[in-house]
Amino acid sequence: MEEIILWESDCKTIRACEIALHEALKKLGLKAIVTINSEPPLIARNQLWGRLPVLEIQGLHLSLRPGCAFTVEELTRLFKKIFANQIQPNHRQNSFASTKDSRLKKTCEEERTVTLGGILLIDANFRSKLEHGTGVLFFYKKLCPNCKAQEKVIEKFLSGYPEVQYFRIDSEECPEAMEYFATERVPTIFVLRDGRIMAKKVGLMNLREMNEFYQSA
Repeated sequence: MEEIILWESDCKTIRACEIALHEALKKLGLKAIVTINSEPPLIARNQLWGRLPVLEIQGLHLSLRPGCAFTVEELTRLFKKIFANQIQPNHRQNSFASTKDSRLKKTCEEERTVTLGGILLIDANFRSKLEHGTGVLFFYKKLCPNCKAQEKVIEKFLSGYPEVQYFRIDSEECPEAMEYFATERVPTIFVLRDGRIMAKKVGLMNLREMNEFYQSA
């Protein structure tokens, strides 16, 4: 049985998220243990302030709309991606009836690392996945504080550009991709159009700079 941890400090938001979580799980025929973590020291230690409410699932910290309680619809879409293999056949038929949902299912099964609007790529597949890719490509390191700060900026940026694809590459695990994109430092962000590099930025950007960087590419 899966464990879902809800990170949030506000009591009203916690209650609203709990109700939505159980409704979404029930809707998809899924079973999970839902636990709450509202301790400020732990939230701070995990650098989750500014992203709350956050769901921790399979080692990933996922935020939908910072400052807003989850809705059943949002959670249903998220769970379809993450728990695709666990959804019962009758639910799966409804979940993946459209071409778009089928594509999301395939991505989840292949990558096992689908995040909100983002796909984690590796050396074995980045060429094929980005051949016609259009969106934002982010090179990072897991323990890099600037990378974590930049990821928060990207999440806020993506909330205003829902159509933008978000690709992520762990620089420490993908030397071939680093060499291919001539990347030596992180965080580094690329804007891609149909597989072509339109812009590159090394270093930390704030939200205004991120918007200007993308729009000028």
